[in-house]
Amino acid sequence: MVRAITGIDEELINDAHTVQNAHVIPWKKLGTLAAGLVLIVSAAFLFKPGGEVRITVSGQELSARAFTVDQEALGAVPRAYSLEPETVFTVPLEVEIREYTLISALRGTMQVFDSEGNSLLYKGETFGAEDSVKILWTVETDKTSDRFEMSLESGGAAYAVILTYEDAGEWKIRKEKE
Repeated sequence: MVRAITGIDEELINDAHTVQNAHVIPWKKLGTLAAGLVLIVSAAFLFKPGGEVRITVSGQELSARAFTVDQEALGAVPRAYSLEPETVFTVPLEVEIREYTLISALRGTMQVFDSEGNSLLYKGETFGAEDSVKILWTVETDKTSDRFEMSLESGGAAYAVILTYEDAGEWKIRKEKE
């Protein structure tokens, strides 16, 4: 047994006395870095642009403040084949969309075109769009129906485009966030 202990190489004994520092993982720094990364990613999802729908009529952007739509310029014409005096009124809307948007004409019909206005994509009352579109929204009125609505739902936000016929003989249009 003595021979086994004394027969150990000197180099092995010196290496055993030399202590190497263990590699320490800086958990506090890594934790802080991970928390910062989670905060940045969360902020990106919470504050991402989207959901906002920009709507213009004849180059003027819709807002909560109503403005007058020129009937003659947009082609409000009396319907010739009706027994009741009705007016057909078409409003051209340009809708800028950032994400999927469901568009519904609650009263009236719409023709949906691509953003350049070249291709008819849909004709009816409800359409889902992923890109910007041009819409011809047609309503018929005998002047007793004075309020028409179109709804737009995009990214958790909902908007209503409201077209009203005022007593002064003017059409007013505005956009409201629901």
